[in-house]
Amino acid sequence: MTPIEIVLSAKLIDAEPTLDILGADRKVLQLANQDLANYIKFLSAGDKNDALSLYLLKPQDAGISTEVGAFLTVWTGIWLKKWKQRFKIVVGQSNQVSKKCECANSENASTALDCKDQMIELVVLALIKNGEICGTNIIAEEILRVEAKALPEKLKNREVMVLNNAFKRARETSQKLGPLVSIKVEKEYYIKN
Repeated sequence: MTPIEIVLSAKLIDAEPTLDILGADRKVLQLANQDLANYIKFLSAGDKNDALSLYLLKPQDAGISTEVGAFLTVWTGIWLKKWKQRFKIVVGQSNQVSKKCECANSENASTALDCKDQMIELVVLALIKNGEICGTNIIAEEILRVEAKALPEKLKNREVMVLNNAFKRARETSQKLGPLVSIKVEKEYYIKN
């Protein structure tokens, strides 16, 4: 683990002591780390020499400064609040899982986009600008999948239209209340031998 991941895991545990960051909830730490990197990219979009951004993106082994620690404490609190709002855990077989967001990482219409990675990055920045800091990559991929699926593949300037529609959907998504991502967990996950 990097020094930032170590501090981030400590901040997550301080804010939510029930998390098992090194065990069952390690994906939460990975998602938080990815969202933190996206947030730092958002903050440093205008200033590539921003000291906080440079430190967080390329930390030294000397340790974490008090300013960075304070920033991570505040950011982690906000991130966990968004996590609780936007992610829903469904145990076992349930009809609660929505069909409209089956899986953001599946092979789908958005894979046909020429600059998919750059488009995801732009939609992530739009989500963060509108106040979504949790699960930004997952939500951005789903937005692009839906928008790409809505337009014919042979359409002229399709990528531009998909991106424009994705920006609108990112604004709309940030204004919605309730969960955006459902995580299905099998019952066996909780049964101890």
